[in-house]
Amino acid sequence: MTARARIRQPKITKADLDRLAALARALKLDIASVETTPGRVRLVTTAGQNLTLPDDEETLDRELQEYRARHGYG
Repeated sequence: MTARARIRQPKITKADLDRLAALARALKLDIASVETTPGRVRLVTTAGQNLTLPDDEETLDRELQEYRARHGYG
């Protein structure tokens, strides 16, 4: 019988979180949430929110109807 190698689970320590918090403060990030899983920490910031384009379904629908009318699709 051979011994199996023990697989170590990665761990996040308080020191890791402290370093991450210091980095976030140094970068002046606004943290919305923190997600931690074994071996991984994910910071969700508010930077970049509200940068999505406005809904343009009406414009696209109108353009599609015009294209179809010009090209004989209805």
